[in-house]
Amino acid sequence: MARPKANEEDTGHVFKGNQSIRSELFKLEIGMVKKNHGTENSPLFLDHEHTHTFRTFDSSGRGQETATPIAGHFHEVKVTFGDADNRSKIEVGPAVQYITKNVGGRQVRSVTPIAGDNHTHEWTYIATQQLQSRVYSDDYLKFQSKTEARKPSSVPGIIG
Repeated sequence: MARPKANEEDTGHVFKGNQSIRSELFKLEIGMVKKNHGTENSPLFLDHEHTHTFRTFDSSGRGQETATPIAGHFHEVKVTFGDADNRSKIEVGPAVQYITKNVGGRQVRSVTPIAGDNHTHEWTYIATQQLQSRVYSDDYLKFQSKTEARKPSSVPGIIG
């Protein structure tokens, strides 16, 4: 059995390619959302207090463009990034929701404003974190490619 060199500690892991990401966390302050508590024939809209959170980047390094969804809606957020010494600033848009439509036999999801509810939020900076982006090992990537290769090819005329 092979052993590590006498001066080398065997930790069992080799980490490669880690990338550090500066991600800022914001809280969208209390706002009022109109929520229908009635029926389709007799709507009854009541105001509800709520908040959202927003992070500039997720742990995969993808820039985020929307706040967390709450009460059936979310907000699109535009970020003006600060430099190493300054915090980023955000601009919060009005309440929107995803609507799924059947277009040509396909489900298409689009962002749609909510009729009668264009509230927005003030925001507060919470914290900045240095996140380590996800890195997948070579063995995992090989396994994934083999798994994809084993999937049966689709048959013409059948979706899937």
